[in-house]
Formats: sequence, structure tokens, C-alpha cells
Amino acid sequence: MICLDVPCWPEPWKRRREPIASLEQLTARLAELDRELFAINQEYSFVNVERDPEDVMSVGLCGEYWVLIHTRYEDEQYYSLGDPDATGASVILDPEGTEMSHRHWIPRSEGVAVLHAWLTGALRHDPGHWTDGEILEE
Repeated sequence: MICLDVPCWPEPWKRRREPIASLEQLTARLAELDRELFAINQEYSFVNVERDPEDVMSVGLCGEYWVLIHTRYEDEQYYSLGDPDATGASVILDPEGTEMSHRHWIPRSEGVAVLHAWLTGALRHDPGHWTDGEILEE
């Protein structure tokens, strides 16, 4: 079962878990959360999608862009890689706040495709699309 783990603002250390039945439900709920969380904080936020406790996709909701962090077995992390020439960075709340280079940002439509691949077991961490455990500097 897929579960969405969402911070409960204004106490983001508290989390609520929402069961998710399908990719369509997940993408619709992520779009809602993007609007809701930005309206509360005026900042971007991460939420977690869990297939199981050792296989989590963190989704940085940034309007038309997402930042994805795939964590497996606590010590294996992959960060999405978008435009390698992008400049700038933005803070994404997790709940404290992590500055993420815009080079990690990918269009939401690509993020949905990645979630589909992940949920169907077809995700590959191609070096052209992921960094292996490395957060890029601005």
C-alpha cells in the first residue's frame, strides 16, 4: 500500500499519514497539497510517499516543478537532476528547510512519470537524471 506522509503545519514535526490507492489519486493529492502547504507557509514543502519504510520518495512541491529524493534502506539516496545549467536555489521545508539548487528541479510532468516508474518497479537511477547521494551546490 502507498502511504502519503504530510507535515501538519504549524507543527511540522507532527505528521499525518494518508493511504493512497492509485497513481491518479496520488498526483491529484500532491497538486492539492502543493497549493495548501504553499498557502500556509508561502514556501515550498516536502512530503513523503512511502511504498514501505525502507523505500521512500520525498517530493518537493514547487508549483510547476518538483524535487525528488529517493531514499532506500536509510543510507542510499538519489536526488533528481533537471537542467544542469540552471542557476539559483530555493528553500524547501522538510520541516526545517533545505536549500536545493534549481538543478535538482524537474517539471511536474516528469516527476509524475518518475513516480509511475517507481511504483511499478521500473525506476532506474540513470546518472543523467539522478545524483547519487549528492546535493548539488547553487
